[in-house]
Amino acid sequence: DVKIENQKLNFKEKAQAKVGSLDNVGHSPAAGTVQIQNKKVDLSKVSSKCGSKANIKHKPGGGDVKIENQKLNFKEKAQAKVGSLDNVGHSPAAGTVKVSAG
Repeated sequence: DVKIENQKLNFKEKAQAKVGSLDNVGHSPAAGTVQIQNKKVDLSKVSSKCGSKANIKHKPGGGDVKIENQKLNFKEKAQAKVGSLDNVGHSPAAGTVKVSAG
């Protein structure tokens, strides 16, 4: 049996502000006297970085790149490493293991 009560909580009587949180309640943030001037910036004396226009006509490219679509045939020339087939019949086991269904 679960009872669900619908009751509004009243925080007006007991709720208080944090300690010291209302000390500076009348503060209005301002940076003093702020003047916004609408002047054009003179960029006539500005120059580019040293050497930044030296290679302005360069076009990046990887040279002569050729992509070939050719299948390689390893069956004729491929050989096993020296001695890699010496132990080809080896079966990894810890002795003779018998599994019996019981």
